[in-house]
Amino acid sequence: MENKVIKDEQITASSQWSTTYAPKYGRLNIKKTSSISGAWTAAKSQQNANQWLQIDLGNQPTKVTRVATQGSNGYSEWITSYKLQYSNDGKNFQFFKEQGQTTDKVRET
Repeated sequence: MENKVIKDEQITASSQWSTTYAPKYGRLNIKKTSSISGAWTAAKSQQNANQWLQIDLGNQPTKVTRVATQGSNGYSEWITSYKLQYSNDGKNFQFFKEQGQTTDKVRET
């Protein structure tokens, strides 16, 4: 995502705080400027666990080997935990589980 091979239109979210916090700003190393915040931020309260950022990787099978997160550029704001979900059709999602495990993987940051 950082190198913009994934287009802005492929990045969607449950909501956004304002246009300066749009999903497309959820890329790594986006810098805060006078016109953008330097991060995606959901419109809901920070306590709301039902917020999401979705990346459409297209129709070809894609192996994802790493996920990186960072806080908001210029502010002391960041996610403290999250779960990954994936889908082959964009409608039916499954939570990522470690190989051989039966519980959803929760990533604590």
